[in-house]
Amino acid sequence: MKGNEALHHASAQEPVAGGGIALSSVIPNSRLAQFSERVGIAAVNRLPLRLRPHVLRASRQARPSRKVAAGIPVTEQTMSGVQITWLGRQPGKDVIMYLHGGAYMAGPVFLQWKLLAEIHRQTGLAAAMVLYRRPPQDPHPAALDDVVTAIRSLHANGELREGHWVLAGDSAGGQLALSAAQQLRDTDGPMPAGMMLTAPLVDMELAHPDTVAAIDAAGIKRDEKFWWAFKLYANGMPFSDPTLSPINASVAGLPPVHLNVGTEDFFLHDVRRLRNAMLRNGVRVSYIEQQGAEHVYALRSGTPQARWAVAEQIRWLREVLPSATPSTDSAIDGGSAAADS
Repeated sequence: MKGNEALHHASAQEPVAGGGIALSSVIPNSRLAQFSERVGIAAVNRLPLRLRPHVLRASRQARPSRKVAAGIPVTEQTMSGVQITWLGRQPGKDVIMYLHGGAYMAGPVFLQWKLLAEIHRQTGLAAAMVLYRRPPQDPHPAALDDVVTAIRSLHANGELREGHWVLAGDSAGGQLALSAAQQLRDTDGPMPAGMMLTAPLVDMELAHPDTVAAIDAAGIKRDEKFWWAFKLYANGMPFSDPTLSPINASVAGLPPVHLNVGTEDFFLHDVRRLRNAMLRNGVRVSYIEQQGAEHVYALRSGTPQARWAVAEQIRWLREVLPSATPSTDSAIDGGSAAADS
């Protein structure tokens, strides 16, 4: 099963509790992909600390490959000193602004560009990738400042029109999206029509008992995987600061949110806390909790669970931005999967 046929198959399955597909249909990353990812993470963590950021920073792809962007106009722009790469930019189009993850240093990479290209093809939305500054040269709050500056500059020139743009991000990029929205809410906007968050980092401390238990069970030490990068990014600021851990700031007044996470993700329990806080504060949440899926599984388009999640993200985008064009390809038009709360 390939391409659109496979996407249709994923979309047509019955949803299960939490909004994902049945665990029996979940396919893990290929063994080669899993091995490569683990080897890559281990290799980076074995490097001297002074070298690790340079390796991650070198992964940035400021533009998508020709293959990924085939048939889509790609343009670059600098707004108030912030670099932005556009897919399908056109005056008057609705926009999805995307903030890539990657421990604040890596990315954007192929997987994020592929997602944006798919969203553009299926909806007609213009897609803007913000190439925010990164540590160690530019620690917090440089990235957050860049995001807010880009939003305000694009709003001022008419490219982000009220009710016609969505803010999205994965992992660390999801944290930046949340923190930017909270800052914009508190300073008279502009606010997006919605937020699309994939496994966002919402509590940099990762200190909730359920989260600690999950990390300990996996045998991960505090200096591995995440924390050294968080320390470089925070630059001495306490991890509990709301601009680093948006769960510690109010979520009242945020726009509708599409939120997804996998049950094998260390961020799971914190994402649940975010969902619950939003619901308590009257924020409309479309939530997918995919059984058996790992961190940012929705970016790994080779699996049924990723195709399901992306189909639901696109469906949600059409609801939030009504001018987003329906797909002429029925491949992603299956049954509803997301649980609207």
